[in-house]
Amino acid sequence: MNNGFPKAVGVISHPQSEKIIDKVRHFVEWLEERCVVIKMRPAFATALGRPGYGCADNELVCDIDLLLVLGGDGSFLGAARLAAPVGIPILGVDLGTLGFLTEVRLDKVKEALSAISRGRYTIDERMMLQARVLTDGKERLFYRAMNDVVVAKGSFSRMIRFKTYVDNRYLATYAADGIILATPTGSTAYSLSAGGPVVNSSLSVIIVTPICAHSLHARSLVVSGDEEVRIKVECEDREAMITVDGQEGEKLIEGDIIVIKSAPFKARVVKLHERNFYTILRTKLKWGGDYEARICDRD
Repeated sequence: MNNGFPKAVGVISHPQSEKIIDKVRHFVEWLEERCVVIKMRPAFATALGRPGYGCADNELVCDIDLLLVLGGDGSFLGAARLAAPVGIPILGVDLGTLGFLTEVRLDKVKEALSAISRGRYTIDERMMLQARVLTDGKERLFYRAMNDVVVAKGSFSRMIRFKTYVDNRYLATYAADGIILATPTGSTAYSLSAGGPVVNSSLSVIIVTPICAHSLHARSLVVSGDEEVRIKVECEDREAMITVDGQEGEKLIEGDIIVIKSAPFKARVVKLHERNFYTILRTKLKWGGDYEARICDRD
């Protein structure tokens, strides 16, 4: 992204309450006054009264300088899977409580774009994953993920087995509810809840975390981002699923092999503030919060 006011932007959001729509409409009018080309998904464009701005996803990220994502971290993850392969910078615009990925509030977007036009921003590159599902040796499914790829049992299935290899070297067979393959960005999401480590988002590693494994020795493992993780699903007549960023997924077949590795591109996240990784951990995960509160009360 070159310095200077963006000439074309994409806007991704879902139609929200009329109050949110009104605020976004005012922002869109502000962009229109500056002759900015605007692209968005058809449903949102219609909700804003701008049906002519609607376009398909592949067009939305074509020939734009910046992608604005209105919503929380979930909206950001979906947008990253769309924008990362074509190298479009993403700015997360929060509509509620500031999350891990969103950067500014909706009422501060104008100031944010002005700061970007003056070069007062940085690009934070985040590792992405790509996953292939092989059935009888042939690729049946392909996914990209910013947070994680999860292979797990279905809603009513019993525990299944995941035969796991790293760079074609046998690691372990986990009898478990599932297994999570997470990026450093995703280390603070599902992987953390399942007992995985918190990993600095600037690193390039894959975090392998079994879910409720039937073994006291099954622990989360961090492997190099240059390595490939291969999982063979042994589910017999039981239901198994693959889920990507908690948003996309499909049923798996007995004997399916899932191949996960780092993608050849990274998500380019626009950063405007001095919120470093450790500041976010302290504020969002409340690390040391009880101790700090006791000190403040005592003082």
